[in-house]
Amino acid sequence: MALIQLAPRARQTLRRIVRSNADAREVRRAQALLWLDQHESAAQVAKRIGRTRQAIYRIVARYQARQGMSVAERLRDQPRRGRPGVKRQRTLTVIQALLTQSPARYRYRTPVWTVPMLRHQVQRRLKCTVSARTVRRALHQLRQRFKRPRHVLAQRPATWRQSKGGLKTGLKRRPRTVILFLDSTIFSEVPPLRAMWAPIGQQAQVPILGSHDRRFLTGVLNLKTGEYIDYSSTKFHQEQFQAVLRQIRSHWRGWRIVLFLDRNTAHKAHRSRRLARDLAIQLRWLPTACSELNVLDQLWGHVKDEVAANEPLPNVDATVRRARGYVHSLPRQERLRKAGVLSPDFWLTDVLK
Repeated sequence: MALIQLAPRARQTLRRIVRSNADAREVRRAQALLWLDQHESAAQVAKRIGRTRQAIYRIVARYQARQGMSVAERLRDQPRRGRPGVKRQRTLTVIQALLTQSPARYRYRTPVWTVPMLRHQVQRRLKCTVSARTVRRALHQLRQRFKRPRHVLAQRPATWRQSKGGLKTGLKRRPRTVILFLDSTIFSEVPPLRAMWAPIGQQAQVPILGSHDRRFLTGVLNLKTGEYIDYSSTKFHQEQFQAVLRQIRSHWRGWRIVLFLDRNTAHKAHRSRRLARDLAIQLRWLPTACSELNVLDQLWGHVKDEVAANEPLPNVDATVRRARGYVHSLPRQERLRKAGVLSPDFWLTDVLK
C-alpha cells in the first residue's frame, strides 16, 4: 500500500514543480511525494534523494497537515527569522562612529572615507573578517550614498554679461593675430574627488586640509590652431606670470597677440601689465567668477578626470608630468574639442569664423 495517494490534479501540479521550480528543496519534496504515490517505499525514496526515512515521513506529514493550502504552498518552508546578523549590527555601529571622525585622525591622506578604509578600520576593531559588501550594506542602511560633491562659485557681478560682450571688440578678421587663453590649475597631494559617501538628502561636503605640497600648471591655448604651451612651478606669483609672458612672445614671435585671462593678483600686478605692454601682448580680462568663459578651465576638467581623479596617494611631480604629457599628446582638434572651442555655442565662435 502506498504511503500517500495523490489526486490527479495534485499529481499534475507536483510534476510541473519538478520541471520548472528553482528551489531545490521544494523539487526534492515533490519528487519524494510522486515516488511514494507510485508505491515506492520510504527507504527507497530516502536513498534516492539522499535523506533519512524520518525525513520522508516528515515531508508526508507536513503535506497532509496543510490541507487548506495549495499544492505549492504545502511544499514551502514556513517564514523564519534565521540567525540574527550580529556581525552586521556591530559593523553598522563601528561605521556610524567612524563617519563622525576625520580620516586624518587615522593617518589617511584623504579628507573623506572610502569603503576599503572603512573595511580596514572595522576589521581592526572587531578582529574578524568583514567583506566590502557588508560595509556597503551598512552605509546604505545609514542612508549614505556615493555622490559627487558640488563646488559653489563666488558671487558673480551683476554686469558680467555686458563685460563678456565687450571682450570681442576688434577681434573679427584682424590680420596676423593670435587669440590666446591662459589659465592655471593646481595639483596637490589631495586628489580631486569625483564622488564620495554622504547621507541621503544632504549635500556631500569635502573638508579642505592644509599643509600639502602642490604644483601650479599654467597653460596657454591658441583658439584657432589648437597650439598649446605650458609652464610648471611650485608657486605662482607675478614673477612666474612674467616668465609665461616671455614664453608666449618667444613662441608667437612676429604675431599680434590677444591674451584672455582672469583677474588673478599675479596677472594684474603693475610690473606684469607693464611687461605685457613692452612685449606687445594685449591683455583682456574675463569677468569675475565666470570660469565657463575660459576654455582652459574646461580642458583642466578633462585632465583632472583622466590623470588625477581619485588617485589615493598621488605624487605631485609625477602627476604634473602625466598631466603635461596628456595634454601634449592630444591632437590639436581634439584639444580644441575638449576645451569646448568647437561647440556651436562657444561665445567666440563668430570671431573665429
